[in-house]
Amino acid sequence: MRNAEELRRMYNERFSGPSGHWTSEDIVKCRKMLRRVIRWSCMSNKKGLSALDVGCALGYYTKAFYLEGFEAYGLDYSEVAIEKAKVLHPECHFIHGDGFNPQPGRSFDLIFCRGFSGSNTHDLGFVATWTNKYIGLLKTGGRFVFSFSTDYSGKEAENETVNWSVKEMLDYAGKVGAEFCGIRYYYRLGPISWLVTKVMGFIKRRKAKRYFYLIFRKNK
Repeated sequence: MRNAEELRRMYNERFSGPSGHWTSEDIVKCRKMLRRVIRWSCMSNKKGLSALDVGCALGYYTKAFYLEGFEAYGLDYSEVAIEKAKVLHPECHFIHGDGFNPQPGRSFDLIFCRGFSGSNTHDLGFVATWTNKYIGLLKTGGRFVFSFSTDYSGKEAENETVNWSVKEMLDYAGKVGAEFCGIRYYYRLGPISWLVTKVMGFIKRRKAKRYFYLIFRKNK
């Protein structure tokens, strides 16, 4: 996996052009998925709560948190992405900083980490190390939501993002300094999405990647 500076340069280059597939830009889909995350996190009463979107890119998930009633912050190490996010979503707060060593200067009720490049490794100790820095930024009772895509095989082809196995997910959870509340899965269209995933995997003769969501609670 690349280090923080290599990742910063790579994403600066990508976000200097048309953003397209580098990040989700469908605010309706972002809000729908985040509503499920908020429910999983038991945070239906959102008044006065704050959320941090780790690796926010152009800030569409950050904006979705804002629209769902949170004081919304986004963190990314690409200054190009951050400057674009500030223009796109002036209602939100955006922080330029190294996601492996976060220093936002405040604490949060909910920290959301979906598709962050620091997760693209089988080195679970490394992932847990930076995860625990975010756990330290949670208020008591706050939630950390960790999400990455996988086909659950535990192995991958060259240039493919890593595929964690369920065992790896559980091993990682055991290294995080917070209460593990379980693994969740999101299918935008419910059983229909689940069925389409299975059919496409059969047609392509390989397992389809899906996002998993691990929920953690800071108790003290």
